Amino acid sequence: MIRVGALHEALQQRRREQKTEEFKRRTHQRNGIEGTISELVRGYGLRRARYRGFQKVDLQNQLIAAACNIKRWLEKLIKGTFQESEASFWNRLLARTLPKMLNTLVIRSFINSFHH
Repeated sequence: MIRVGALHEALQQRRREQKTEEFKRRTHQRNGIEGTISELVRGYGLRRARYRGFQKVDLQNQLIAAACNIKRWLEKLIKGTFQESEASFWNRLLARTLPKMLNTLVIRSFINSFHH
């Protein structure tokens, strides 16, 4: 007699879960971000930190994300493929992130000017 183990039951439960609408919704969101993460890692060097310390690495990651967003924004602008809703999305995004990044850069450069 062949006995089916607990792992087989767990596998069957996971397969049933994958058929639910909730799982499909979560997976759809994940699929959208996977491509962006890949682009940031391969195209912008997100995986390698050039500096030490959480704040410096965080700033580097924010600048990488901003560079990616600006590149995408410019590509859409040049191609003329902006839609009304996308334009407002990019405007909101830039309005929210650009001042924070500029403030951080100004503060960092001010602090660094005392260390040299």
